[in-house]
Amino acid sequence: MDDAPAPPTLDVGTAGAGARREYERRRAKDDAARAERSRVWRALNAFFYPDGRQSTHAWRVGAAGEERVAQALTVLVDAGEGYALHDRRVPGRRSNIDHLFVGASGVFVIDAKRYQNADVKVERTGGLFGPTKETLRVGGRRKNDLVEAVIRQCDVVRTALASAGHDDVAVVPVLCFVDAYLPMMKRSRRVGTVHLSGPRKLGEVVAAPGELDDARRFAIAMALSTALPSMT
Repeated sequence: MDDAPAPPTLDVGTAGAGARREYERRRAKDDAARAERSRVWRALNAFFYPDGRQSTHAWRVGAAGEERVAQALTVLVDAGEGYALHDRRVPGRRSNIDHLFVGASGVFVIDAKRYQNADVKVERTGGLFGPTKETLRVGGRRKNDLVEAVIRQCDVVRTALASAGHDDVAVVPVLCFVDAYLPMMKRSRRVGTVHLSGPRKLGEVVAAPGELDDARRFAIAMALSTALPSMT
């Protein structure tokens, strides 16, 4: 009697793996450049910049932020709320998608951002007799580029879903800020179609009730895992 075929396994990926790999590459390059300088210069530089240049350190910070978001999503997966994929490769590009969560109400494209102790605000101007203009500010700086980037990632996911016959599934963009201060009012935690959240409140966004049962969610997750393979 033949053994039954093994059930398909979902390649969930490793959160922050790509960012940590890039950090290690840049750190090695910084260390090599540092080795050519004087002993005193190396000592001072290592003291003030232990991770190398600020741009190198940013990759380490980003990886840690992605890992925090992955932990929050794992809790939801364990509770049966859906399926999470991490660090997905965008075909034909050098960029990646930090996280995908397939929940009952659709697929959530989650871009993790770590801004320690920064205020996240949404400014709205205009209205009444003209269109309303929304501006995302993080630590006082205009950051609408973050909004535009996660919307572009949603376009990639929609294309992947359509190719797999899941073009009826909603795709929702989310910016998840780690160690930042988000607006208190719920209506202020959105910029257009983009949700703003922190790891602790992520479940309120991605685990919303919907029509996708567990079998459909798993099928969607498998299709996305194939179309957008993990970076590892």
